[in-house]
Amino acid sequence: MGKQLFVQLSEFEKFHYDQLIRLENSLEQSGDYINYAWKEFPQPPLFEIKAAQEPNTKNVVSIISGAIEQEKQAEKSYTEQASQSMEQKGHDMFNRLAEEEHKHYRILMDVYWNLNNLGTWKW
Repeated sequence: MGKQLFVQLSEFEKFHYDQLIRLENSLEQSGDYINYAWKEFPQPPLFEIKAAQEPNTKNVVSIISGAIEQEKQAEKSYTEQASQSMEQKGHDMFNRLAEEEHKHYRILMDVYWNLNNLGTWKW
């Protein structure tokens, strides 16, 4: 379950990266912001898996803690970029990126809480 979650998060971050490259190219070529093609995070599985099956629970929790911090930093960075953007498209894009990072943060917080308190992989 943890691998599935982190694969989904990494695919989402790759999507963000691709969108930021599109933005950079557009700004360099024409000085225009792009229309950000946002996407939704996949729905969580409908079942729970007991974390007791995970042999390295402490390591998993520390990895999740690190990921939580990364999502907080990304949200903060995008929020700052939104506040500095002079164009509405740029403002909207960076606000949306910040919202998506906040959603990732909430998902990871749910996983962290469920692993620590219920011993299950669930978000």
